[in-house]
Amino acid sequence: MVEIIETIGSGPLRFFLTFHDGVAIEGEGHETCPVRIGGAGRLTDGTEICRIMHEFDDGPHGLRIRLTIQFPALAPEHVFTGHQ
Repeated sequence: MVEIIETIGSGPLRFFLTFHDGVAIEGEGHETCPVRIGGAGRLTDGTEICRIMHEFDDGPHGLRIRLTIQFPALAPEHVFTGHQ
């Protein structure tokens, strides 16, 4: 488990990221990367606030990295735009 303090939404947020297999990430292409490290972010009370997927592959000019974070669909819009 890793403690994270990051700007999500309108200000800093403290949560804990646990990496594990079998993280469900929506979208195409995630299953094709040979090295995948996924996890879930949770508040201290156990509420899941995000899922992440870090993927690594060989690209035509070197290392290709795809970093994904997904928030719950019902999260307020400022959460999405604040993290960009």
